[in-house]
Amino acid sequence: MRHSLLIWLIALSASVLPPLVCAQQPVDHLVFSTGTMTGKRIAHETAVVKLALEKSHDRYGDYWFEIDTTSYSRTRTLRSLLAGETINTISAPAQTYLKGGESPPLLLVPVPLLRGTLGKRLLIVKRERLPEFRGLRSPQALAQFSAGLGFDWIDTQIFAQSQLPYTTGSDTKQLFAMLLHGRYDYLPLGMLEAEAALEASGYSAQLAIVDDLLLEYPLPVYLQLSPDEVALAERLTYGLQKAKRDGSLQELFNDYYGDQVDDYVDYHRLSLTR
Repeated sequence: MRHSLLIWLIALSASVLPPLVCAQQPVDHLVFSTGTMTGKRIAHETAVVKLALEKSHDRYGDYWFEIDTTSYSRTRTLRSLLAGETINTISAPAQTYLKGGESPPLLLVPVPLLRGTLGKRLLIVKRERLPEFRGLRSPQALAQFSAGLGFDWIDTQIFAQSQLPYTTGSDTKQLFAMLLHGRYDYLPLGMLEAEAALEASGYSAQLAIVDDLLLEYPLPVYLQLSPDEVALAERLTYGLQKAKRDGSLQELFNDYYGDQVDDYVDYHRLSLTR
């Protein structure tokens, strides 16, 4: 079943208000898909979209904002976006919907949302295997172990290019179960969501995060829109650039993640290039 939340937003408010019955003029209608994001990412990136819409209100006027929490596959997401059905806006790494040298099929808002943190991965392993991973200091050393990745994650391309072995699963829930049963050796999740995902999995007694290591590779996240939503993409670009200039975009990131980022400053980093 498709779950959605309709929100009429004129101010940055967390409250849900009744839909507007009529308007003096057409308003921009944005349907944002949160897909498989964890709760904190949903909250932050939804707030970023709200901020962009509000910052652009002076030029573009009122808006209608809808959140779709349905978990779609990458193929279904792209099909819906290209057809302009169900959803018209997502947040994802820029490379997610590219194949080879093709031109981007979606409109990209050129302001990164997560300050590169999605490409900084904490490693989740079986608790009794922590000593095997502590002290790893090169991608070559990591190559003796197999990662678990979502079958449609852009990370699969990065791992293949870096000659790091991996196994795929259908989603994060399945990947946690596969890790517990020894189907692979480590699960690399974004530094901002790994702890919450581990806790939500119910396996925190058996699994743990390697506490001295970050795997990192370029993976900036952007808002991306259906090809027909040119005006809406221009509005979001205007709003996010304005929020970046006045510091409110950075402030919003710090509100959600500032302390968390500081926790990993001293971790050793294994860098992969694309």
